[in-house]
Amino acid sequence: MGIIRFAIDNPVKVAVAVILVCLFGILAVVELPRQLTPDMDRPVVTVETSWSGASPQEVESEIIDRQEEKLKSASGLKKMTAEARENHAKVTLEFGVGVDQDIAFREVSEKLRQVTGYPMEVDEPTVTAGDDDMSRTIAWLMLRGNADIDVTELKTFAEDRVRPVLERADGIASVAVYGGREREMQVIVDPHKLAAAEISLRDVERALRRRNLNVSGGTINQGKRDYTYRTMGEFTSAEEIAGAVIAERADGAVRLRDVGRVVDGFRKQFAFVRSQGEYVLALPCRRETGANVPATMDRLKEQIRLVNEEVLPSKHPGLRLEQTYDETVYITSALDLVKDNIVAGSVLTVVVLILFLRSLSATGIVAISIPISVMATFLMIGALGRTLNIVMLAGLAFAVGMVVDNSIVVLENTFRHRQMGKSRADAAFDGAREVW
Repeated sequence: MGIIRFAIDNPVKVAVAVILVCLFGILAVVELPRQLTPDMDRPVVTVETSWSGASPQEVESEIIDRQEEKLKSASGLKKMTAEARENHAKVTLEFGVGVDQDIAFREVSEKLRQVTGYPMEVDEPTVTAGDDDMSRTIAWLMLRGNADIDVTELKTFAEDRVRPVLERADGIASVAVYGGREREMQVIVDPHKLAAAEISLRDVERALRRRNLNVSGGTINQGKRDYTYRTMGEFTSAEEIAGAVIAERADGAVRLRDVGRVVDGFRKQFAFVRSQGEYVLALPCRRETGANVPATMDRLKEQIRLVNEEVLPSKHPGLRLEQTYDETVYITSALDLVKDNIVAGSVLTVVVLILFLRSLSATGIVAISIPISVMATFLMIGALGRTLNIVMLAGLAFAVGMVVDNSIVVLENTFRHRQMGKSRADAAFDGAREVW
């Protein structure tokens, strides 16, 4: 038993090693990511693509099929699911446990760039790390306003101005926006004027699609400089849409304002969010895989403060962003409860040992073995990249009992050898060797 003999013959080295283990164990406890449950999340990457005016069948054949052909060869891919809806395509890729989230994200982005043949109206696909799994949600935020503000009309503002600021918090994978009405340019035509101009609704649709485009003109080399040309044709206001040419006639061009009007309005609302008796916008914040929830929450709260102080006042002074759910409250409470149980159990163990062994030195040996073992465990948890959670701490509570049992067995056997007349060193060696 070389390790036992080495520990007995080199007490100074062993003491220094124990001190170092305790110091680094304390540092590991401070730095360990804290979560409610063990981090068994598989890395997930989501690809979303918009195509206005497309049916689910068109979305599947023109977008999803093309993307799946390239994405199916991603390294470490375990499961790929796709969802085709009107105007929208969503592909979710789930990777195996242990796959690096950043590497998977980069590989998916690279493979998407290989997809070609999209229809001209299709928007650029967006790639996000994570999915809409509600178990990843660590905070719920509510965007409220005064009585003179219709918050439901601010969904576009929340998506363009508020969400990007919140997603800058390190550890936040995505922030969704629920409730509200999406902005929409509505073209309302007069059927009588269309008939008089001999123009059909399909002609109006084709004309608007044809003019609402940004077209690349290529690159021209001039000396040491390259000039990229691009024709900007996308509409930016209702006035531009109203002035679009629908048809050409001998007596002049027929513009959209001649046969109808353009209204800067909102899409029909099919869902809403209410909180405390008023309409609000709900923003669930989802964490990244393996994120330290308390540290992520601190950074998220800093971004919330930034939104309330700088972003919302620029829109209306009566707006405010409030947090209604904080997962760290439950995590801290659960972890503190388990920690208190470990401490209470250790104290009771020491008291019982004093009452039954009636030896302060023997009790001290067992009592010292408990924190040393726990600190070494924390050091290994950090080295293996695990998280601190209630399951891990519950296992430590059981392990403390095993440490105490083993310590008592070794201690009693060592005491028996001492009664046989052996020296301290020999009694310690024989007592530990026999029960190793």
